[in-house]
Amino acid sequence: MRRNSNTWQNGKLLLLAFAISIPFWWGINLFSETISTMSLGWQLRTNPEILQAYAAQEALNQKLQQAYPLRQKGSTALQVNARAAQSTLVKPDGAAKALFEQNQETPTLIASLTKLMTAFVAMERYSADQQVTITPEIVFVEGNSGQLRQWQVFTIRDLLYIALIESSNDAATALTQPAGYDAFIEAMNAKAANLDMQTALFANPTGLDTLGGNYASASDLTKLAIHLKNTYPQIFDILSQQQFPIRMANGKFHHTLINTNQLLGYKEWPAKILGGKTGWTPAAKQSLLLVAESPDKQGYIVNVILGSDDRFGEMKKLLAWNLASYQWNLEQ
Repeated sequence: MRRNSNTWQNGKLLLLAFAISIPFWWGINLFSETISTMSLGWQLRTNPEILQAYAAQEALNQKLQQAYPLRQKGSTALQVNARAAQSTLVKPDGAAKALFEQNQETPTLIASLTKLMTAFVAMERYSADQQVTITPEIVFVEGNSGQLRQWQVFTIRDLLYIALIESSNDAATALTQPAGYDAFIEAMNAKAANLDMQTALFANPTGLDTLGGNYASASDLTKLAIHLKNTYPQIFDILSQQQFPIRMANGKFHHTLINTNQLLGYKEWPAKILGGKTGWTPAAKQSLLLVAESPDKQGYIVNVILGSDDRFGEMKKLLAWNLASYQWNLEQ
């Protein structure tokens, strides 16, 4: 019994000593770290060579962050069969890096990519629940109709869905009605100037060549897409929908929208396709703006193709080149 009692007492003393020692050793470690930090600070202040080396290392780290992702050694050049193209990575801190450029500053007919600016102005000027009546002048606009009929009433929200998903020229024209057609076009050009879209010129809300045609460069459209992504992300929420049921202002079902963008859900890209806008006219040929999450899922890429005979095929080629030609950190 005495031996057991002594063992018990010794055990308690050992546990007590261990418990008392924890703050002591923690304090020693903290003191050691503090001394190390103070020593580093003292050496940086008193030793110019160490200070220069430290500053050089920090500058190198910053340059590497700015340069990321780096091009793969031996990666081949790309030629996109289009009048213009651009691919731009937007990093989490907002910094942009050009991944691919081809005639990116050349003003080009943009067809229904116009409707991105139309949506921007509508979001700025109207409330989502504001109602618009479809007049005969709206219905008589040529091109995609969105199945709108005279005297039907829609909200601004639903007209945005119809214009962006189905690329309806009727819906885009209807969005100008509350402000007045001329005032709305003036606002489109004012917004372009505010965003420093240097070559952009808007003559109509649809992109139709017969109404004067709208021009912008791939670089201009990239600026617009980045601004919309940051300011009105709901526009890309709309553009990400493959299908969407539309109702009139009275709640009555109208029809189901089918997105004109065939690359939504594209499986060969390792991250999400966040949305995009298609365009086509005989003079502009095929165009496509596509926003995709970056392969490392740490940002997004704005891809623009203008004046192509195969917008989807050329966009797939551009996406594949971006993936293969850069060193992405995919260990996420």
